[in-house]
Amino acid sequence: MIPSVAHSCDDALELIEQANSLGEPFDLISIDLFMPGDDGIESARRISGQDYAAKIPIVLLTSAIDIPDQEVLESVDLITVMQKPGLPNTLFNKICRILETQQGKLGANDSRQRISDQKFRVLVAEDNPVNQMVIKGMLKRMGHQVSIVDNGVEALEMAKSQHAEWDIVLMDCEMPVLDGFAASRSIRDFEKEENTDELPIVALTAHALHESRERCLESGMLAQLTKPLQFDALERALHQFARPS
Repeated sequence: MIPSVAHSCDDALELIEQANSLGEPFDLISIDLFMPGDDGIESARRISGQDYAAKIPIVLLTSAIDIPDQEVLESVDLITVMQKPGLPNTLFNKICRILETQQGKLGANDSRQRISDQKFRVLVAEDNPVNQMVIKGMLKRMGHQVSIVDNGVEALEMAKSQHAEWDIVLMDCEMPVLDGFAASRSIRDFEKEENTDELPIVALTAHALHESRERCLESGMLAQLTKPLQFDALERALHQFARPS
């Protein structure tokens, strides 16, 4: 990795344009939320709005207590939000995962292209604002329609009232009010009572343990994805489990 440092948005735009003109575009842009002049949010808007920078993934750096509102985050084309301060190894590993994901997208073969052409209607149940932003950003980049709810009760209500409207549900396991396990069981009970087809449900969990997977399956979920989500893994799960629109 060869880093370059800019002290303002104007400096960053100049560096990005110079790098493009030399045929050596940047692979990643990280922006601090608090900078002189334009803040991180406005800087991300300005940078992603330039044709020569629109395809470069942008990461927002901020402290845990200064995370912007979800509405603000969703208004900007960000790959993810990283909290600081952080250990150098942690930052390095996160950057590597992002770059690997981006390179995988750029190196897609014809089969991958056929997968990406399939568009789904996705219901996401996730209570964490940062995770909501990341998942929604990934799904939007794939071209899917996304709706997000904050807890299992809302997910259950949406699944009951609009059962035919969704191609798949991404269900966080640990949520307030009603967790993902209970919500999934209730959705399956509703489907049995109504004698209707099962809505595919894939678990979102921070636990990659065998016990966690077994509990997901017992609750009526088809599989689990481990957080932090990887772009390729999410795309494969959608292709494998979502019902055709």
